[in-house]
Amino acid sequence: MPAKTNAKRVVILGSGFAGVYAYLGLHDRFHARERDIEVVLVSEFDYFLFLTLLQDVATGDLLPANITYPVRTLPSCCLDRFIEGNITKINLDTGEITIEERERLLPNGQSGETKKTELRYDYLISALGSETNFFDIPGANEFTYPLKNLEDAKRIKNRVIDSFEEADELTDENEIRNTLRFIIVGGGPTGVELAGELADYVNAELTRAYPFLKGKAEIILLEGGNRLVPQMDAWFDKKVCEILSDKLGVHVRYDAKVSDVTQMGVRIGEESILSRTVIWAAGVKARKVDFVSREPLAFEKMSERVKVNAHLSLPTHENIFIVGDQAWIVDKETGMPYPMRAQFATREGDLAAENVYNHLYGQPSTEFEWKDLGFIISLGKRGALAHVMGMRISGYPAWWLHRIAYLSKIIGIRTKMRTALEWTLNAFTPRDVTRL
Repeated sequence: MPAKTNAKRVVILGSGFAGVYAYLGLHDRFHARERDIEVVLVSEFDYFLFLTLLQDVATGDLLPANITYPVRTLPSCCLDRFIEGNITKINLDTGEITIEERERLLPNGQSGETKKTELRYDYLISALGSETNFFDIPGANEFTYPLKNLEDAKRIKNRVIDSFEEADELTDENEIRNTLRFIIVGGGPTGVELAGELADYVNAELTRAYPFLKGKAEIILLEGGNRLVPQMDAWFDKKVCEILSDKLGVHVRYDAKVSDVTQMGVRIGEESILSRTVIWAAGVKARKVDFVSREPLAFEKMSERVKVNAHLSLPTHENIFIVGDQAWIVDKETGMPYPMRAQFATREGDLAAENVYNHLYGQPSTEFEWKDLGFIISLGKRGALAHVMGMRISGYPAWWLHRIAYLSKIIGIRTKMRTALEWTLNAFTPRDVTRL
């Protein structure tokens, strides 16, 4: 694409919820003034990933294509350049970003050399998202299966199927049960939804595919605190536990702080639980990136999020915006930070685009304000819980609300239609039990 003379370069880092909605926000505001800005999007992946549906891929309810959308098929009038690569350094003083571009495959199938690129920016919107937080627990990084990206979801699905394949050849009852014992660490939204979907998958499709292993599988959900989905109230915790335990057969354990993970399972204090498959859903932290600045940035200690002002910019650099899971933003009314959730990330991305527009044309910046739209959590086939506009909804109505809400946020008509069709088919037909 030809260079734009005198245009201000806006660089967006990341193609998750915050990054994509930042681009769509720029597209909406600069569509008629596209010559005023040059937009560059940099991401580790060449697609947008609907992160909150990863558990559906991991349990055969959706295919990877249902939850991804190619970056290059976003509205292209304002997207001047896309770079697929890892961001290794952001120099706030010089206004440059160091990128390791993705290796290109050579004709013989081997990877070529990594290309380093220095990219200048006038405005920066950093939306690099989050990564799994193992909390320095010994063995957690080496011996567990996290669920944070598409490859993680594929690995979990393949591991579950492999476990049934292995158990189908065993004769020792204890070995069979150890092989088919699946431990999920973390009772937040990801862990709870995965437990529900996995229980459905195991109890229905995999039991049908491996009839001699019926009743041999066990799913254990370990929560370190005294409440599942701790951001919600006691009613939510009680209902989630009832559905998982009574309806789906998941063994829920509270105050179960994992102290160690090995190839053979987990330890909770002096107790050992044997398992060949431990899935880690205990939390996330902001993705690490090397910020270079004469004036050090302020980080929140546990989540490692960057502290920003109400305009989502750095106090020392009004042209640099941090959004999504990477940003620590305090709600003025409650004094608490906004949670690391998709509905907040999308609004933050859009507001960053708005404030780029405001800054460029000399208008006052807008402060971030957002009321929680509610919370919906899926719990297996036709099961869900919702807390929306002060109303508590459970069962089939909540499940429909979950589907409608998520379909509304999926990007692209084709992807929406494909996902809706897949969900409809799965309501009447078995899930997919092939490896990915």
